[in-house]
Amino acid sequence: MAVSCFVKPVPMTLVSVGSQATNGPAVNLLNDLPDMVWRTDAVTSSDIVLTVPAGTVVDCIALLFSNLRSTDRVRVRAANSTTATINSPVFDSRDQDAYEGVKADNFKTKTIIFAPDVKATHWRITVTATNHPDGFIQASRIVIGKSVNTTHDMDYSCKQFSRNQSIVTEGNGWETVEHYDPLPGWTVKFSYIPMEVWDNTFFPFLHSVSNSKPVLFVPVPDQPKTWQHEVVYGRMKVEPGGDCDHYDGWRTELTVIGLAS
Repeated sequence: MAVSCFVKPVPMTLVSVGSQATNGPAVNLLNDLPDMVWRTDAVTSSDIVLTVPAGTVVDCIALLFSNLRSTDRVRVRAANSTTATINSPVFDSRDQDAYEGVKADNFKTKTIIFAPDVKATHWRITVTATNHPDGFIQASRIVIGKSVNTTHDMDYSCKQFSRNQSIVTEGNGWETVEHYDPLPGWTVKFSYIPMEVWDNTFFPFLHSVSNSKPVLFVPVPDQPKTWQHEVVYGRMKVEPGGDCDHYDGWRTELTVIGLAS
């Protein structure tokens, strides 16, 4: 089983988009505000091209909270110019299913593509949803970044939960609920992180995201059938850090709660 990983999005700039509705511009994919979406303008196939800073190493690309079906297709290509993403990409995922396995109706689609380490400035994401009943493509967020892990998997004492956001007001003989969608979350423990990994990789990652920056948490990267209900895109809660309980390693407990989408 592959080791659980975290992905911090790198800075991205939108270069071009094949189709976007007036009320759903593609730039919305680059922020984390709820209900801010990219929506195509009555078409079910479109490209998006983004750039990342030169020298950035990428091994994970994700299109999150979309209306895609399992039969829809997503393709990712990378190069160092917009034209080269078509003519001579340095990475080409080929067409991939938008997702595998089961997805409950109250979950939005999360399409995740892992790649070998790629250095390229331009990234083209092509989405094809032929005969989609909605008549358009919609998604909330794109993540491009380099995955980080502890080299040792999370403990079996991990906890998956649903964080209630609804406001319940009670009185004598009555109760009202102001409904908000619940947020998915995890509390995960890593009981052993080698000293070198903690010092050189994992703590710098925790320090860079802290409580304020979003991360993509993939509990089981090599089991795509689990991703729809287990993967969380959210922020760390509590103060992310660790304890040096071993002469040659650290341990940590982290809580990630998903963002409203």
